[in-house]
Amino acid sequence: MTQWTFVNTDHHQFVVGARDADTLAVKQSGALLEVGSGFAIVLTGTAYGPVEVELTVLAAEPDTSEITEWEVVEKALLRIESSA
Repeated sequence: MTQWTFVNTDHHQFVVGARDADTLAVKQSGALLEVGSGFAIVLTGTAYGPVEVELTVLAAEPDTSEITEWEVVEKALLRIESSA
């Protein structure tokens, strides 16, 4: 499943996760991604304003031959629970 949307950045970042997540409790950090319990912070080159984001949910690890032209690749485990 792949979805595209626009999100607003603030201070070169946007957050994905639970509203009540403690975003200062980072457990894993990379060049462009910080992850903690119930959230992920994505660092961007845009200081403020909208950025277009693609989100793809995969059942297995992606084929790395498809990402050879990317400048930075981040990998993290983000557990999402839903009652839907």
